[in-house]
Amino acid sequence: MPIKVTAIIGSNRKESYNLKLVKYMQKRYADQLDIEIALINDVEMFSSDIEDNPPKGAMDFKMKVRNAEAVLFAVPEYNFSIPGALKNAIDWMSRSGHDLKDKPTFIVGSSMGVLGSVRAQMHLREIISNPTLQPKLLPNNEVYIGSIQTKMNEQNEITDAGTNDFLDNVVGNFVDFYNKVK
Repeated sequence: MPIKVTAIIGSNRKESYNLKLVKYMQKRYADQLDIEIALINDVEMFSSDIEDNPPKGAMDFKMKVRNAEAVLFAVPEYNFSIPGALKNAIDWMSRSGHDLKDKPTFIVGSSMGVLGSVRAQMHLREIISNPTLQPKLLPNNEVYIGSIQTKMNEQNEITDAGTNDFLDNVVGNFVDFYNKVK
């Protein structure tokens, strides 16, 4: 039975490469991962004034994460860090229910630049280490897909064999990790 994974898309861009990457992963790994996409587009701005009564967009997002067996972050890099909209969504997860705490989690990231979201993922790892978030993060499997536009065809499939082999390995490692920590 596939693991029920909520994939948090860290960009609100309509043609996000990270969204395309997760949709590709939905198909490629359907026998191992049942991936539901959680967009951050409709998550209202966090405020401690409303944290005990989250608005609909924030609550819908929180429930997708809360109801998942595992979480996947797909992270772009904006100005050497994570996008502000993703930080906002993470702030909601740290309040009223601690939706991410102890969930098996892994991270992928792609970018048009050669580094593939390295700095954004470093910041994300630091942010989610907060005691109110603290997922069980897959160790030693960092996925940085640089120059994504050259590795994806018009059907949004990864055509680079090395990238596919690496993704296959990381997904296999995550399934093993999930089975150990659950």
